[in-house]
Amino acid sequence: MFIRGFKEGEESVLREVFCSSIHGNTEKFYTERQQNAWAPADYDEEDWSRRIRQLHPYVMEDQGKIIGYADLQDDGYID
Repeated sequence: MFIRGFKEGEESVLREVFCSSIHGNTEKFYTERQQNAWAPADYDEEDWSRRIRQLHPYVMEDQGKIIGYADLQDDGYID
């Protein structure tokens, strides 16, 4: 595994990672309705891309495939 900085153009891949994480790993803790509210199928692509670019996340790769990401916000919050 390799951790590196985000590269512009990876926004849609990070959206896929986000949605697969919410819908694939939280069913024990959240209802389907809650999951859909958190990661809806319909979303504003430009808004998502702008948000990701502002966060400057760290991206985790495994054999060249993005498998996760996280960001450290100015107030110290890790998301």
